[in-house]
This record gives sequence, structure tokens and C-alpha cells, in this order.
Amino acid sequence: MASYDKKLDLSGVSAPANLLRVRKALEQMDVGQTLLVFTDARRPERDFAALGAQEGYNLLGKQKIDTGGYHFAFRKT
Repeated sequence: MASYDKKLDLSGVSAPANLLRVRKALEQMDVGQTLLVFTDARRPERDFAALGAQEGYNLLGKQKIDTGGYHFAFRKT
């Protein structure tokens, strides 16, 4: 997996708290930096895609993890 400027483990954190934590982390980062988020929340694809679109962050991709959960990669724009 690529290298990221910051990683955020949101295991056990459900919406909307997980979205608020991602937004806060991105707000504290510099433009161009990347954030890798792990979440085991239900149906995170729609929520994180919407966060990227609404807030202007670039959702670089998502990956389903074999052990359960997802990785989402963002870039602050």
C-alpha cells in the first residue's frame, strides 16, 4: 500500500462521528497531503464519497479489507 501523510483508525466508530473525525483530520492537514482511513462502519462508501464531493476533498480510492472493513484514501485539495 502507498505511503500516506496521516492514518486514521475509526474501528468501532459509526456515522456521523466517523465523518466528523475525517473532516477534522483533513482540515488540520496541508493542501496536497494524503489521509488513509480505516473504518468498519456499515455502508461507508456513500458517506465518504459524499464527504469528498461536498467538502472538496479528493477521494483517491477505497479498498475492502479481507478481515472486514475498508480503507479509504483522501487528498486534501
